[in-house]
Amino acid sequence: MNPNPTVIVWAHSPPWCSAISRQLSQFRLSWVLSYDSLYDEALKIAASAVVMEIPDKSFDFFPANLARLDNNSFQIKTFTVGKLPNPLWEQELRMLGNCGHYGTLVEFPSLEKAIRRHHQHRINGEKSIEQNVWANLPWPTP
Repeated sequence: MNPNPTVIVWAHSPPWCSAISRQLSQFRLSWVLSYDSLYDEALKIAASAVVMEIPDKSFDFFPANLARLDNNSFQIKTFTVGKLPNPLWEQELRMLGNCGHYGTLVEFPSLEKAIRRHHQHRINGEKSIEQNVWANLPWPTP
């Protein structure tokens, strides 16, 4: 499996864009310009994760669209960054399939570890279900 996962990024503010490109530079970053293009990109490439900046203006469309990303054939996991307008929204985001929220730049090492851990443990989509079952058995197989 490729050691450098692909991460789809949707960020809109210069500080977060800069931080993501600096702190997650060991990954292959695929940048998108809008939320709709993020969903389209997630359907096209075998990325391991999506990192999204919380919208700063309208949060209305965000939860429904985040739930669309939770069910995908590439096993992409979503992570959010940015300031939450309401701290209770972190729990709501988790219920919609978000794997973690990172509100400050200090938390980027945790984000990097979470993405890498998910990438290492996801099932390789290029193999059949049977091949994946045999490869992941807890005992040696012929």
